[in-house]
Amino acid sequence: MNTIDHYWFRVGKILDCYDDNAFYKLKDTEEASFTLENSRARENQFERNLWRLYQAIWKDSAISYYVEKDQDYDRVLDIFIRANEGGTELTKAEILMAMLTSKWSNNAKDMIEQFIYRLNNQLDRKNDFSLDFVMRTCLILAGLPVRYRINNFTNQAISDIEKNWDAMRSAMERTVRLVNSFGLDKNNLTSRLAIIPLVYYVYQHPGVSFLGSDPFETQNALRMRRWLLSVLLNNIFGRVQEQLLANTRRVFNENKTEKDFPLQALNAELVRMRFHVDLDERAFMSAVYNGAFLQLSMLYDDDVWRLLPNQQDHIFPKSLFDDSNSDFKKLLPEQKIRYLSLVNRIGNLELLLDHENNAKRATPFHEWIETRDASFRQRHLIPEDETLLRFDNFELFVQAREIMILERLRKVTGADTKV
Repeated sequence: MNTIDHYWFRVGKILDCYDDNAFYKLKDTEEASFTLENSRARENQFERNLWRLYQAIWKDSAISYYVEKDQDYDRVLDIFIRANEGGTELTKAEILMAMLTSKWSNNAKDMIEQFIYRLNNQLDRKNDFSLDFVMRTCLILAGLPVRYRINNFTNQAISDIEKNWDAMRSAMERTVRLVNSFGLDKNNLTSRLAIIPLVYYVYQHPGVSFLGSDPFETQNALRMRRWLLSVLLNNIFGRVQEQLLANTRRVFNENKTEKDFPLQALNAELVRMRFHVDLDERAFMSAVYNGAFLQLSMLYDDDVWRLLPNQQDHIFPKSLFDDSNSDFKKLLPEQKIRYLSLVNRIGNLELLLDHENNAKRATPFHEWIETRDASFRQRHLIPEDETLLRFDNFELFVQAREIMILERLRKVTGADTKV
Protein backbone atom coordinates (compact mmCIF):
# COMPACT_ATOMS: atom_id res chain seq x y z
CA MET A 1 0.00 0.00 0.00
CA ASN A 2 1.41 3.37 -1.00
CA THR A 3 1.71 6.07 1.67
CA ILE A 4 3.28 9.53 1.83
CA ASP A 5 6.50 7.89 3.00
CA HIS A 6 6.54 4.80 0.74
CA TYR A 7 5.83 4.34 -2.96
CA TRP A 8 5.74 0.78 -4.27
CA PHE A 9 6.78 0.29 -7.88
CA ARG A 10 6.44 -2.90 -9.97
CA VAL A 11 10.10 -3.46 -10.89
CA GLY A 12 9.32 -5.54 -13.97
CA LYS A 13 7.96 -2.46 -15.73
CA ILE A 14 11.55 -1.29 -16.24
CA LEU A 15 12.03 -4.14 -18.74
CA ASP A 16 9.75 -2.26 -21.15
CA CYS A 17 12.10 0.73 -21.22
CA TYR A 18 14.12 -0.09 -24.33
CA ASP A 19 15.37 3.50 -24.65
CA ASP A 20 15.41 6.83 -22.77
CA ASN A 21 12.10 7.97 -24.25
CA ALA A 22 10.37 4.88 -22.88
CA PHE A 23 12.00 5.50 -19.50
CA TYR A 24 10.76 9.10 -19.26
CA LYS A 25 7.29 8.05 -20.34
CA LEU A 26 7.23 5.48 -17.53
CA LYS A 27 8.53 8.03 -15.02
CA ASP A 28 5.84 10.59 -15.96
CA THR A 29 3.11 7.94 -15.74
CA GLU A 30 4.18 6.87 -12.27
CA GLU A 31 4.58 10.41 -10.94
CA ALA A 32 1.09 11.28 -12.18
CA SER A 33 -0.28 8.92 -9.55
CA PHE A 34 1.48 10.70 -6.66
CA THR A 35 -0.75 12.38 -4.08
CA LEU A 36 -0.63 16.12 -3.55
CA GLU A 37 1.08 15.59 -0.20
CA ASN A 38 4.23 14.31 -1.93
CA SER A 39 6.94 16.93 -1.78
CA ARG A 40 9.25 17.79 -4.63
CA ALA A 41 12.12 16.27 -2.63
CA ARG A 42 10.31 12.93 -2.54
CA GLU A 43 9.63 13.12 -6.29
CA ASN A 44 13.33 13.76 -6.87
CA GLN A 45 14.23 10.75 -4.72
CA PHE A 46 11.83 8.58 -6.74
CA GLU A 47 13.35 9.80 -10.02
CA ARG A 48 16.90 9.07 -8.78
CA ASN A 49 15.99 5.56 -7.64
CA LEU A 50 14.11 4.82 -10.86
CA TRP A 51 17.03 6.15 -12.94
CA ARG A 52 19.50 3.97 -11.02
CA LEU A 53 17.30 0.93 -11.71
CA TYR A 54 17.10 1.84 -15.40
CA GLN A 55 20.89 2.24 -15.61
CA ALA A 56 21.54 -1.07 -13.85
CA ILE A 57 19.24 -2.99 -16.19
CA TRP A 58 19.90 -1.29 -19.52
CA LYS A 59 23.11 0.74 -19.36
CA ASP A 60 25.71 -0.69 -16.98
CA SER A 61 28.15 -3.25 -18.44
CA ALA A 62 28.13 -5.46 -15.37
CA ILE A 63 30.23 -8.63 -15.15
CA SER A 64 29.08 -11.56 -13.04
CA TYR A 65 31.83 -13.70 -11.59
CA TYR A 66 32.17 -16.59 -9.22
CA VAL A 67 35.29 -17.74 -7.39
CA GLU A 68 35.71 -21.49 -7.73
CA LYS A 69 38.61 -23.01 -5.80
CA ASP A 70 38.01 -26.58 -6.99
CA GLN A 71 40.40 -27.49 -9.86
CA ASP A 72 37.93 -29.93 -11.47
CA TYR A 73 37.51 -28.57 -15.01
CA ASP A 74 34.20 -30.35 -15.50
CA ARG A 75 32.77 -28.70 -12.36
CA VAL A 76 33.96 -25.31 -13.60
CA LEU A 77 32.39 -26.00 -16.98
CA ASP A 78 29.06 -26.98 -15.45
CA ILE A 79 29.02 -23.76 -13.40
CA PHE A 80 29.85 -21.77 -16.52
CA ILE A 81 27.08 -23.39 -18.52
CA ARG A 82 24.51 -22.69 -15.79
CA ALA A 83 25.66 -19.09 -15.39
CA ASN A 84 25.60 -18.58 -19.15
CA GLU A 85 22.14 -19.97 -19.80
CA GLY A 86 20.87 -16.55 -20.84
CA GLY A 87 23.71 -16.00 -23.32
CA THR A 88 25.11 -17.90 -26.26
CA GLU A 89 24.87 -21.60 -25.47
CA LEU A 90 28.23 -23.38 -25.34
CA THR A 91 28.50 -27.15 -25.27
CA LYS A 92 31.22 -29.24 -23.68
CA ALA A 93 32.51 -30.08 -27.16
CA GLU A 94 32.90 -26.36 -27.92
CA ILE A 95 34.86 -25.84 -24.71
CA LEU A 96 37.09 -28.75 -25.70
CA MET A 97 37.54 -27.19 -29.12
CA ALA A 98 38.74 -24.00 -27.44
CA MET A 99 41.25 -26.03 -25.42
CA LEU A 100 42.59 -27.70 -28.58
CA THR A 101 42.82 -24.36 -30.35
CA SER A 102 44.83 -22.88 -27.49
CA LYS A 103 47.32 -25.77 -27.53
CA TRP A 104 47.69 -26.82 -31.16
CA SER A 105 50.36 -25.26 -33.31
CA ASN A 106 47.78 -24.93 -36.10
CA ASN A 107 44.25 -23.56 -35.85
CA ALA A 108 42.33 -26.56 -34.54
CA LYS A 109 38.97 -24.82 -34.83
CA ASP A 110 39.27 -24.16 -38.56
CA MET A 111 40.71 -27.59 -39.31
CA ILE A 112 38.05 -29.52 -37.41
CA GLU A 113 35.13 -27.40 -38.60
CA GLN A 114 36.26 -27.79 -42.22
CA PHE A 115 36.56 -31.52 -41.69
CA ILE A 116 33.03 -31.79 -40.24
CA TYR A 117 31.70 -29.78 -43.18
CA ARG A 118 33.45 -32.19 -45.55
CA LEU A 119 31.94 -35.24 -43.83
CA ASN A 120 28.46 -33.77 -43.96
CA ASN A 121 28.42 -32.12 -47.37
CA GLN A 122 31.19 -33.29 -49.68
CA LEU A 123 30.99 -37.10 -49.70
CA ASP A 124 28.72 -39.30 -51.80
CA ARG A 125 25.84 -38.90 -49.35
CA LYS A 126 24.75 -36.14 -46.98
CA ASN A 127 25.62 -36.80 -43.34
CA ASP A 128 24.98 -35.22 -39.97
CA PHE A 129 28.09 -35.57 -37.84
CA SER A 130 28.84 -33.11 -35.06
CA LEU A 131 31.76 -31.71 -33.14
CA ASP A 132 30.71 -33.96 -30.27
CA PHE A 133 31.17 -37.04 -32.50
CA VAL A 134 34.67 -35.95 -33.54
CA MET A 135 35.76 -35.21 -29.95
CA ARG A 136 34.50 -38.56 -28.66
CA THR A 137 36.14 -40.40 -31.54
CA CYS A 138 39.46 -38.69 -30.82
CA LEU A 139 39.29 -39.94 -27.22
CA ILE A 140 38.76 -43.51 -28.43
CA LEU A 141 41.48 -43.42 -31.08
CA ALA A 142 44.00 -41.80 -28.76
CA GLY A 143 43.58 -44.56 -26.19
CA LEU A 144 42.35 -42.08 -23.60
CA PRO A 145 39.71 -42.72 -20.92
CA VAL A 146 36.39 -42.94 -22.73
CA ARG A 147 34.42 -40.90 -20.23
CA TYR A 148 33.63 -37.59 -21.90
CA ARG A 149 35.27 -35.28 -19.38
CA ILE A 150 37.40 -32.21 -19.88
CA ASN A 151 39.92 -33.62 -17.40
CA ASN A 152 40.67 -36.37 -19.92
CA PHE A 153 41.94 -33.77 -22.41
CA THR A 154 45.26 -33.16 -20.67
CA ASN A 155 48.09 -31.28 -22.35
CA GLN A 156 49.66 -34.62 -23.25
CA ALA A 157 46.37 -35.92 -24.66
CA ILE A 158 45.88 -32.78 -26.73
CA SER A 159 49.42 -33.10 -28.04
CA ASP A 160 48.84 -36.76 -28.98
CA ILE A 161 45.63 -35.91 -30.82
CA GLU A 162 47.40 -33.14 -32.77
CA LYS A 163 50.27 -35.47 -33.68
CA ASN A 164 47.86 -38.16 -34.94
CA TRP A 165 45.16 -35.87 -36.29
CA ASP A 166 45.81 -36.67 -39.97
CA ALA A 167 45.50 -40.42 -39.32
CA MET A 168 42.39 -39.91 -37.16
CA ARG A 169 40.76 -37.70 -39.75
CA SER A 170 41.54 -40.26 -42.47
CA ALA A 171 40.03 -43.12 -40.43
CA MET A 172 36.85 -41.15 -39.75
CA GLU A 173 36.40 -40.17 -43.38
CA ARG A 174 37.12 -43.68 -44.71
CA THR A 175 34.61 -45.10 -42.24
CA VAL A 176 31.91 -42.59 -43.15
CA ARG A 177 32.47 -43.32 -46.85
CA LEU A 178 32.11 -47.03 -46.10
CA VAL A 179 28.97 -46.50 -44.02
CA ASN A 180 27.53 -44.36 -46.81
CA SER A 181 28.22 -47.21 -49.23
CA PHE A 182 26.00 -49.36 -46.98
CA GLY A 183 23.19 -46.94 -47.84
CA LEU A 184 23.31 -45.23 -44.43
CA ASP A 185 23.41 -41.45 -44.15
CA LYS A 186 21.84 -38.56 -42.21
CA ASN A 187 18.35 -39.91 -42.90
CA ASN A 188 18.72 -43.39 -41.48
CA LEU A 189 21.93 -43.68 -39.43
CA THR A 190 20.08 -43.78 -36.14
CA SER A 191 23.19 -43.67 -33.94
CA ARG A 192 26.36 -41.81 -34.92
CA LEU A 193 28.23 -43.25 -31.95
CA ALA A 194 27.60 -46.77 -33.24
CA ILE A 195 30.15 -46.28 -36.03
CA ILE A 196 32.99 -45.32 -33.65
CA PRO A 197 34.04 -48.99 -33.18
CA LEU A 198 34.25 -49.21 -36.98
CA VAL A 199 36.43 -46.10 -37.01
CA TYR A 200 38.72 -47.76 -34.47
CA TYR A 201 39.11 -50.84 -36.68
CA VAL A 202 39.69 -48.74 -39.82
CA TYR A 203 42.24 -46.67 -37.86
CA GLN A 204 44.19 -49.89 -37.28
CA HIS A 205 44.37 -50.37 -41.07
CA PRO A 206 45.77 -47.13 -42.51
CA GLY A 207 45.31 -46.66 -46.23
CA VAL A 208 42.60 -49.34 -46.55
CA SER A 209 39.22 -48.06 -47.77
CA PHE A 210 37.33 -51.38 -47.47
CA LEU A 211 35.65 -50.36 -50.71
CA GLY A 212 38.02 -52.40 -52.86
CA SER A 213 37.41 -55.77 -54.47
CA ASP A 214 40.17 -57.89 -52.90
CA PRO A 215 38.96 -60.65 -50.52
CA PHE A 216 40.22 -58.95 -47.34
CA GLU A 217 38.38 -55.70 -48.02
CA THR A 218 35.14 -57.21 -49.26
CA GLN A 219 34.94 -59.79 -46.46
CA ASN A 220 35.58 -57.27 -43.70
CA ALA A 221 33.32 -54.64 -45.22
CA LEU A 222 30.57 -57.23 -45.06
CA ARG A 223 31.45 -58.08 -41.44
CA MET A 224 31.33 -54.40 -40.47
CA ARG A 225 28.05 -53.92 -42.30
CA ARG A 226 26.42 -56.87 -40.56
CA TRP A 227 27.61 -55.77 -37.13
CA LEU A 228 26.56 -52.15 -37.63
CA LEU A 229 23.10 -53.03 -38.92
CA SER A 230 22.65 -55.43 -36.00
CA VAL A 231 23.49 -52.86 -33.32
CA LEU A 232 21.35 -50.24 -35.04
CA LEU A 233 18.33 -52.51 -35.40
CA ASN A 234 18.66 -53.62 -31.77
CA ASN A 235 19.17 -50.02 -30.61
CA ILE A 236 22.22 -51.12 -28.64
CA PHE A 237 23.84 -47.69 -28.58
CA GLY A 238 20.74 -46.12 -27.09
CA ARG A 239 22.16 -46.55 -23.56
CA VAL A 240 25.41 -47.01 -21.56
CA GLN A 241 27.26 -45.52 -24.51
CA GLU A 242 30.55 -44.76 -22.76
CA GLN A 243 30.80 -48.28 -21.33
CA LEU A 244 29.98 -49.74 -24.75
CA LEU A 245 32.73 -47.71 -26.40
CA ALA A 246 35.25 -48.68 -23.73
CA ASN A 247 34.39 -52.38 -23.91
CA THR A 248 34.38 -52.59 -27.71
CA ARG A 249 37.77 -50.86 -27.82
CA ARG A 250 39.07 -53.44 -25.38
CA VAL A 251 37.82 -56.22 -27.67
CA PHE A 252 39.76 -54.74 -30.60
CA ASN A 253 42.90 -54.48 -28.50
CA GLU A 254 42.54 -58.08 -27.34
CA ASN A 255 42.27 -59.21 -30.97
CA LYS A 256 45.11 -57.15 -32.42
CA THR A 257 46.81 -60.23 -33.82
CA GLU A 258 43.74 -60.91 -35.97
CA LYS A 259 43.49 -58.80 -39.12
CA ASP A 260 39.77 -59.43 -39.60
CA PHE A 261 37.02 -57.38 -38.03
CA PRO A 262 36.29 -59.27 -34.77
CA LEU A 263 32.56 -59.75 -35.36
CA GLN A 264 32.12 -62.77 -33.10
CA ALA A 265 34.22 -61.33 -30.28
CA LEU A 266 32.28 -58.06 -30.37
CA ASN A 267 28.96 -59.89 -30.27
CA ALA A 268 30.17 -62.05 -27.38
CA GLU A 269 31.00 -58.90 -25.44
CA LEU A 270 27.58 -57.41 -26.17
CA VAL A 271 25.93 -60.61 -24.95
CA ARG A 272 28.05 -60.44 -21.79
CA MET A 273 26.69 -56.92 -21.29
CA ARG A 274 23.17 -58.38 -21.60
CA PHE A 275 22.39 -56.99 -25.05
CA HIS A 276 20.58 -58.97 -27.71
CA VAL A 277 22.66 -59.44 -30.84
CA ASP A 278 20.31 -61.86 -32.60
CA LEU A 279 17.61 -60.10 -34.53
CA ASP A 280 14.06 -60.20 -33.21
CA GLU A 281 12.34 -61.56 -36.31
CA ARG A 282 8.90 -60.45 -35.20
CA ALA A 283 10.12 -56.88 -34.71
CA PHE A 284 12.01 -57.08 -38.02
CA MET A 285 8.92 -58.11 -39.96
CA SER A 286 6.78 -55.42 -38.33
CA ALA A 287 8.81 -52.65 -39.99
CA VAL A 288 6.72 -50.33 -42.13
CA TYR A 289 7.33 -47.76 -44.84
CA ASN A 290 9.60 -44.78 -43.87
CA GLY A 291 11.05 -46.84 -41.01
CA ALA A 292 12.16 -49.96 -42.87
CA PHE A 293 15.34 -48.96 -44.66
CA LEU A 294 17.68 -50.79 -42.30
CA GLN A 295 15.60 -53.94 -42.50
CA LEU A 296 15.38 -53.79 -46.29
CA SER A 297 19.09 -53.12 -46.70
CA MET A 298 19.92 -56.34 -44.87
CA LEU A 299 18.17 -58.30 -47.61
CA TYR A 300 20.66 -57.11 -50.23
CA ASP A 301 23.68 -58.91 -48.86
CA ASP A 302 26.02 -58.75 -51.85
CA ASP A 303 27.63 -56.03 -53.96
CA VAL A 304 24.20 -54.55 -54.68
CA TRP A 305 24.18 -52.56 -51.45
CA ARG A 306 27.31 -50.72 -52.62
CA LEU A 307 25.49 -49.49 -55.72
CA LEU A 308 22.14 -48.39 -54.39
CA PRO A 309 21.35 -44.67 -53.98
CA ASN A 310 18.06 -46.19 -52.93
CA GLN A 311 14.48 -45.22 -52.62
CA GLN A 312 11.98 -47.30 -50.67
CA ASP A 313 9.34 -48.52 -53.08
CA HIS A 314 5.89 -50.05 -52.68
CA ILE A 315 5.95 -53.13 -54.92
CA PHE A 316 2.20 -52.85 -55.37
CA PRO A 317 1.92 -49.04 -55.72
CA LYS A 318 0.16 -47.34 -52.85
CA SER A 319 -1.97 -45.35 -55.29
CA LEU A 320 -3.83 -48.57 -56.19
CA PHE A 321 -5.28 -48.91 -52.70
CA ASP A 322 -8.30 -46.63 -52.96
CA ASP A 323 -11.62 -46.63 -54.78
CA SER A 324 -10.16 -44.87 -57.83
CA ASN A 325 -8.78 -48.33 -58.67
CA SER A 326 -11.65 -50.53 -59.87
CA ASP A 327 -9.90 -53.68 -58.59
CA PHE A 328 -9.76 -52.23 -55.09
CA LYS A 329 -13.28 -50.81 -55.27
CA LYS A 330 -14.84 -54.22 -55.94
CA LEU A 331 -13.27 -55.76 -52.83
CA LEU A 332 -15.44 -56.56 -49.84
CA PRO A 333 -15.09 -54.08 -46.92
CA GLU A 334 -13.17 -56.57 -44.77
CA GLN A 335 -10.80 -57.28 -47.69
CA LYS A 336 -10.14 -53.57 -48.11
CA ILE A 337 -9.19 -53.34 -44.45
CA ARG A 338 -6.76 -56.27 -44.80
CA TYR A 339 -5.24 -54.84 -47.98
CA LEU A 340 -4.68 -51.45 -46.35
CA SER A 341 -3.07 -53.12 -43.31
CA LEU A 342 -0.52 -54.81 -45.61
CA VAL A 343 0.33 -52.08 -48.10
CA ASN A 344 3.11 -50.55 -45.92
CA ARG A 345 4.48 -53.81 -44.52
CA ILE A 346 7.97 -54.98 -45.39
CA GLY A 347 6.45 -57.70 -47.58
CA ASN A 348 5.33 -55.00 -49.99
CA LEU A 349 8.54 -52.96 -49.87
CA GLU A 350 11.81 -53.06 -51.79
CA LEU A 351 14.80 -50.83 -52.48
CA LEU A 352 15.04 -49.50 -56.01
CA LEU A 353 17.55 -47.35 -57.79
CA ASP A 354 16.27 -43.82 -58.10
CA HIS A 355 15.69 -44.03 -61.83
CA GLU A 356 13.94 -47.42 -61.51
CA ASN A 357 11.55 -46.09 -58.91
CA ASN A 358 10.82 -43.00 -60.96
CA ALA A 359 10.10 -45.17 -64.01
CA LYS A 360 7.89 -47.59 -62.08
CA ARG A 361 5.65 -45.09 -60.28
CA ALA A 362 2.00 -46.27 -60.34
CA THR A 363 2.46 -48.95 -63.01
CA PRO A 364 0.79 -52.24 -61.97
CA PHE A 365 3.54 -54.52 -60.76
CA HIS A 366 2.68 -57.49 -63.01
CA GLU A 367 3.16 -55.18 -65.99
CA TRP A 368 6.29 -53.38 -64.79
CA ILE A 369 8.22 -56.52 -63.82
CA GLU A 370 8.07 -57.67 -67.44
CA THR A 371 10.49 -54.83 -68.21
CA ARG A 372 13.11 -56.17 -65.76
CA ASP A 373 15.82 -58.75 -66.36
CA ALA A 374 15.77 -62.27 -64.97
CA SER A 375 17.90 -61.41 -61.94
CA PHE A 376 15.41 -58.85 -60.64
CA ARG A 377 13.15 -61.40 -58.98
CA GLN A 378 16.02 -63.12 -57.20
CA ARG A 379 17.59 -59.86 -56.07
CA HIS A 380 14.34 -58.43 -54.70
CA LEU A 381 12.87 -61.72 -53.44
CA ILE A 382 9.85 -61.73 -55.75
CA PRO A 383 7.81 -64.98 -55.81
CA GLU A 384 8.02 -66.92 -59.07
CA ASP A 385 4.29 -67.67 -59.15
CA GLU A 386 2.91 -65.27 -61.77
CA THR A 387 -0.59 -65.40 -60.32
CA LEU A 388 0.66 -63.77 -57.10
CA LEU A 389 1.60 -60.64 -59.04
CA ARG A 390 -2.04 -59.78 -59.70
CA PHE A 391 -3.77 -57.25 -57.47
CA ASP A 392 -6.55 -59.63 -56.45
CA ASN A 393 -3.89 -61.94 -54.95
CA PHE A 394 -2.11 -59.19 -53.00
CA GLU A 395 -2.56 -60.87 -49.61
CA LEU A 396 -1.06 -64.12 -50.89
CA PHE A 397 1.81 -62.19 -52.48
CA VAL A 398 2.74 -60.50 -49.18
CA GLN A 399 2.48 -63.80 -47.30
CA ALA A 400 4.73 -65.60 -49.82
CA ARG A 401 7.27 -62.80 -49.97
CA GLU A 402 7.56 -62.45 -46.19
CA ILE A 403 8.42 -66.15 -46.01
CA MET A 404 11.20 -65.50 -48.54
CA ILE A 405 12.36 -62.48 -46.54
CA LEU A 406 12.65 -64.53 -43.35
CA GLU A 407 14.61 -67.21 -45.18
CA ARG A 408 16.95 -64.58 -46.57
CA LEU A 409 17.32 -62.93 -43.16
CA ARG A 410 18.26 -66.21 -41.50
CA LYS A 411 20.82 -66.87 -44.21
CA VAL A 412 22.36 -63.41 -43.81
CA THR A 413 22.54 -63.54 -40.01
CA GLY A 414 22.95 -67.27 -39.46
CA ALA A 415 20.01 -67.09 -37.06
CA ASP A 416 18.09 -70.21 -36.08
CA THR A 417 15.41 -68.41 -34.09
CA LYS A 418 11.82 -68.55 -35.20
CA VAL A 419 9.08 -65.96 -35.09
